[in-house]
Amino acid sequence: MNRAKKVISTLLLIMIMLAQLPAASGDTTSFSFTDFMQGPEMYTILQDTHKILGYTSAALGIAACVFNPALVDKDIHESLGTAAAVTSGINIGVGFLNYSDRIFTPSDAKAEKSDVLHAALSIAGSILMIAATGVEGEDDDDGGGGGTALHAALGIAGAGLMASSIIFEW
Repeated sequence: MNRAKKVISTLLLIMIMLAQLPAASGDTTSFSFTDFMQGPEMYTILQDTHKILGYTSAALGIAACVFNPALVDKDIHESLGTAAAVTSGINIGVGFLNYSDRIFTPSDAKAEKSDVLHAALSIAGSILMIAATGVEGEDDDDGGGGGTALHAALGIAGAGLMASSIIFEW
């Protein structure tokens, strides 16, 4: 299965899971999507989703680093890395939806330093993990392995930043 099929199947699975969210509001007879999106139920759902996706993307990124092609089949490493990149990207969007008011505060208020640091580290980590999947197949034909070294550096740095961003929120 090529990478595009893996990404599409992962996104479809996540969309199917997210389609179940309206049922979490309880009363589906008088369901208003706007009220639900602005209500406390959605804040709690997004909060839990952000937490689970964050832990998952950091764990998948670390697993992709540990289970590298020198130890396991390349397909396992690629699947872990792709899943880490996809979940980290989705998690940045979920975090922005739920917590943007804590980062982009009114001019007379200051954002918490831990919130800003958490957002900056996780966004940088996500970008690096996504970039690592982009340079994955660019091994040098002459055997130099420059693409492999860059891929490893980006992936390790991205997974490390994602994991460290979680630590700053504890």
